[in-house]
Amino acid sequence: MMNIKQRGVSNVFCFVADGFQGVPDTINSYFPKSDFQSCVVHRGYCLMQGKRLRDIALKIHKLYEFYIIVHLQAFWAKYAETLAL
Repeated sequence: MMNIKQRGVSNVFCFVADGFQGVPDTINSYFPKSDFQSCVVHRGYCLMQGKRLRDIALKIHKLYEFYIIVHLQAFWAKYAETLAL
């Protein structure tokens, strides 16, 4: 994070990363106005652990559908004016 800050980045809308412990806190300490979103791929991996193969596809499909509908709508509602698209 410090390297990004030293390169002159002063504001970041949203960070997408895995949910390792401490990552959101570290991001928040350098960029307090930024949002943090856990990566949908990593969430998918968590869902697959210990599940039967036929159950995995349905769960992953529902997860992606949820992220696409809910999170992208929320993102555009929050940043549409800022991005001026």
